[in-house]
Amino acid sequence: MNAEAPGLHNGVSFPVSVRFDSDWMCATGTARHGAVDRQVQRDVHGFPMLGGKTLMAVLRDAAETVADGLDEAGGPVWRRWVEALFGSQPAQQEPRTAPSTPPRPAALVARPLHLPAAVRAAVLAREDKDLITAALVTRRPGVRIDRETGVAADDMLRIEERARAGLTVTADWTVRFGDDGPVPWQAELLLLAAARLVTEIGGKRRRGAGRCTVHIGGPDVTATDRLGTLLDRDDQPGLPPDPTHQVTVATLGETVAGEVLELRHELQITALTPLIVIRGVRGNAVLTEPFVPGTMLLPLVHRALGDQAGELISAARVVVTDATPQLGGQRAVPVPLALQADKDDPTGTLLNRIHPDAPEQRRRKPVGGYYVATADGLWIDAPVLVERAHAVIDDEQQRPTEGSGGLYVNQAMAAGTVLRAQVWLPPDIPLDVDALRDEHSLGRSRKDDYGRVRIDVVDPAPADGADRRGATVQRNGEVLVWLQSDVVLRGEQGQPEPTATRLAQVLGTALDVTLQLPEEDSRPFVETRRIESWHTRWGLPRPSLLALRAGSVLRFTVRGSIDPDRWRAVESNGIGERRAEGFGRVVLQPAVLERVWWEQDRTPREPAEPKLDVEPLGEADCTLLDDLVGHAWRQELRRIAVARAQDPEARAALVPRGATAAQLGALRVLADRLSADRDTTAAEQWLRGPRRTEWGVARLVRPPEPGQTDALWTWLGITPPADVAERVRLDAVCWVLAEASRAQARARQAQENAGPGKEESA
Repeated sequence: MNAEAPGLHNGVSFPVSVRFDSDWMCATGTARHGAVDRQVQRDVHGFPMLGGKTLMAVLRDAAETVADGLDEAGGPVWRRWVEALFGSQPAQQEPRTAPSTPPRPAALVARPLHLPAAVRAAVLAREDKDLITAALVTRRPGVRIDRETGVAADDMLRIEERARAGLTVTADWTVRFGDDGPVPWQAELLLLAAARLVTEIGGKRRRGAGRCTVHIGGPDVTATDRLGTLLDRDDQPGLPPDPTHQVTVATLGETVAGEVLELRHELQITALTPLIVIRGVRGNAVLTEPFVPGTMLLPLVHRALGDQAGELISAARVVVTDATPQLGGQRAVPVPLALQADKDDPTGTLLNRIHPDAPEQRRRKPVGGYYVATADGLWIDAPVLVERAHAVIDDEQQRPTEGSGGLYVNQAMAAGTVLRAQVWLPPDIPLDVDALRDEHSLGRSRKDDYGRVRIDVVDPAPADGADRRGATVQRNGEVLVWLQSDVVLRGEQGQPEPTATRLAQVLGTALDVTLQLPEEDSRPFVETRRIESWHTRWGLPRPSLLALRAGSVLRFTVRGSIDPDRWRAVESNGIGERRAEGFGRVVLQPAVLERVWWEQDRTPREPAEPKLDVEPLGEADCTLLDDLVGHAWRQELRRIAVARAQDPEARAALVPRGATAAQLGALRVLADRLSADRDTTAAEQWLRGPRRTEWGVARLVRPPEPGQTDALWTWLGITPPADVAERVRLDAVCWVLAEASRAQARARQAQENAGPGKEESA
C-alpha cells in the first residue's frame, strides 16, 4: 500500500486498533449482585473487549460530521456516501412507514475488538491467568448528588467496573462495494477522517473515561499521509454506486423419481462470536433459535455446487439439514416428544409414552433439547444461550430514548458453540468443499458483533437407522414416524395444512401405501410451529410458515407393503415443501422409540469456548504481556501487604512494638524514597543504625543470597512466578515498609488513647 494505490480493497480485511489512554467503560448493562452495579463487556475468556457495534456507531457519528462539512458547498452527496458505507437507518425515517426503496446494507463489516490473540493465548496458558484477567479491570465507586442539598443522595452508592488504561484492542474489518478492486476513495476518506475525530468511546467519556486513539490500517500505512492524499484530490465525489445483488436464474430441474440421496458431507460450524438466529421478539428482547436452519446454509452450498446449483436445488436433489448441536463429536437430533421425564425430576429416567407397553403416567412432560445415544443412555443437551444489552442512542439527546428505540437485549448462542449440519447429494454430483472451509457470517446483526462462524467439512457419521433399512418396518400393521426437522405441508388447495392427517396422505403417497391414524389409543405427540422470517434486501417480512414441529412422533396403521427402496428415498430426500432447506426430515421406526425406558447420560457439558490459535508473540505483544503480568502481580502483592500488616503478630516480626513515632515516620519516608530512587542503599544504611539492626524488616530489604529463601515472600505467604519475582520485588518491599509502619503507628495511637496498661491484642 502506498500513496498512489488505495489503502483499502474490497473484501480484503484491514486491521483496526483502538488504544485507550484512560480507563474505559463499555458496559453490558448488567450487574453482579453484591459486588458491581455495572460490568464491563468481556469476551468468553474474561478479557475486556470493545464491541464492533459500539465503535461502528461512533465512527458513523463522526463520519456524519465530516460529511456535513464537505457538503456545505453542494448537495448531500457525502451524506449518501455515509449511508453507503454504514448502511441506511429505516427506523429513523419519519413518518415510520414501509420504505419506498429497500434498506441499503452496510458496506463496512465490523468485528468485536479484542486484545491481541497471541497475548490472550499466552495469558490463558499461565497458571496465574485468573489473577491477570481480574487485574485488567478496576472498580470505581460513585454517588448521586442531590441537586437541592448538594450532597450525596441516600441509597445511591454504586460500584462501576472500568477496563484499565493502556490496553490496545484490535480486529480485522472489511469493506465491500463490489467483488474486487479498490474501495472507492470517498468511502476510504470518510472512514479515515472519522477515525481521526473519535477521541473517546464508552460511558463517562465526558468525565475523562474512554480517551483513545483509533488507527485504521496496518503498520505499513500512515493514515495521516493517506488522508491528506485523499483530501487533495481534485475530482468530484459523485454518487455512490447502487448496491449489487447477485441473482441466479435457475432452470426448473426435473425431480428424479425414487432417487436416493447420499449423506456426502457434514459441516462443523463453530461460532467465533455469539450467533443469533431470530426466533421472535418479545418486548425489547430478540430471541434466538438453538440451531441454524438449513435455509441459512443453502446459499453457501449453492456457491460450492457451481453452475449446476440452481437446477439441483429446484429439483430437490440437494438437501442441507439444520445445523444442530454437536455432542461428543456427533450431530445431535431433536428429542422425540414421546420421551418424557417426571415433572418433579426432569433429569431422571425417560418414559417412551408412545410405546404399546408404556404405563399410563400423567405427571410427565417432554424434556426438549437435542440428544445423542451413548452406552449409558441418552445424552441430552442444548446450546448455551447468552444475553447482551444494547442501546440505540438518540443523536440529539445523546442517550437512549423511547423515540430512538431505547434499550434492547439480544439473546444469542454463545461463542464457542459447535453445530453440525448434513449435506445430502446424488452420488455423481461434485461439491467444492474448499469453498465451504472458511469463515462466514450468519444470522442477525452479522455485520458487527454477531454471526461470525468457522465451517469445517468433516466425514459424515452413519445415518440413523442405516442398519435397519430394507427390513420389515411394520409391526402389527403399524409404523412409527419421527420428525427430525419441521415439516411444511400444504393442502389440495394450496393452503397450509400442518396436520397429522395431511402428513399421513403425503407420506403414504411417497411410500405407495395407505397410512391412517389408529382410531383408538393413537396417542400422537404432535406440535405445530409458526416460522417467521424477514427479507433483508426488500426490507419486508416473508409469509409465515406453519409446520409440524421437529420432534413430533406419530403412529400410523399401514395398508399395503412398504418398499425398502421407497423407504430409503423418503428418509434421504424428506417429504413436504422446501426440502432442500432441511425441512421434512423424517425417520421411520426409529431405534430410540423401540424401548420403554431410557436413562439420561450425565456426561458433563462440553465447554462453549472458542479455542485461540497459538501464534508467536511479536515484540509489541511481549511488551504488552509483560505489562499485564507485572501490573497484576503488583496489584495482588499490594493487597496482600495491606492485609498482612493488619495482623499484630505478623507486623511484630518486622517492626518492634516499642518503635517510636519518629522511627515509624522515618520508615515511611524510606519507603517513599525507595519507590522513587529504586535503590535500597539508603534504607539499608538506616536499618544498620543503633537499635534497628534486629528489626525484621531489615531481612526483607536486603535481597537473599543465592540458594537462600527470600524472607519477603515468606512473610507475604506467596511467591510470584520466577519471571515476575525479580521485577516486582522492590515494589513489594516499598508496600511492606509503608503498610507496616502505618499499621504500627495506628496501633500505637490506639494504645495511647486506651490508657496505660492496655496491651495490643490480635
